[in-house]
Amino acid sequence: MTSINETITAMAKAARQAAKAMAGCSSRQKTSVLERVAEEITRRADDLKAENRKDLQAAKAGGLSAAMIDRLTLTDATVAAMPRSRLRSR
Repeated sequence: MTSINETITAMAKAARQAAKAMAGCSSRQKTSVLERVAEEITRRADDLKAENRKDLQAAKAGGLSAAMIDRLTLTDATVAAMPRSRLRSR
């Protein structure tokens, strides 16, 4: 089983590689990617919330504070805002 540190390290490395790849893209290409990400977030909203529920259960079991659990909780409103915030950041 992969540790949380290994998972986060792998995610950080992937993000760094993606950032390097995106740096060479045109504004049009970047906008296209952001639009596709926004569409995917909308399409998979139920999946995102289901996985978030699992994460919240683990957080509660691990003794995470109520304030942190509240900050980590995805609601319909927060998921709906995600694609809008990605498109606004262009």
